[in-house]
Amino acid sequence: MNCERIRKLLLTDYLDKEAGAKVKLQVEEHLRACVECRRFEQEVRQDAVLPFKNAVKPQAPDAVWANIRERISRRQSRRVSLLDLIAEKLKVFTLPKPAIVFASAVAVFLIVSGAIWKYKEDKNQVRDYFAEQIDFYAMLGNGAENNSNNGAQTLGTYIEKYFF
Repeated sequence: MNCERIRKLLLTDYLDKEAGAKVKLQVEEHLRACVECRRFEQEVRQDAVLPFKNAVKPQAPDAVWANIRERISRRQSRRVSLLDLIAEKLKVFTLPKPAIVFASAVAVFLIVSGAIWKYKEDKNQVRDYFAEQIDFYAMLGNGAENNSNNGAQTLGTYIEKYFF
């Protein structure tokens, strides 16, 4: 391994004792052979490891642990069976309050009546369209057969007379 790789390992896994056996052996072999890396390892150990070696781990106050134990016991006492949990979730599908039922019924009525009205309106438009077309073709037929007016509407222009 090269010095750069060794120095990275010294700053991370080796001094934290997280390096595997093979990596540890390679680092130690390199440190025996390389004076610069050995000096770097001593500096890192002195500046970054030793100040924290005798550090005391902070302890949470007993009141915090008591609070945690109390919450755990409360949660365990509130544990509900799976069937109770499912029943609670299904409460959403129960009948709602009368105001909501009334509002829903009115909304459904308005939607259905609007759809029916629209259907009838469309049906009337189709009927009116076909009536117009029938009248138009009847007028064309009367003018072409008789070549006389006989009370039928006259075609207004020469082009209409020519084509019809």
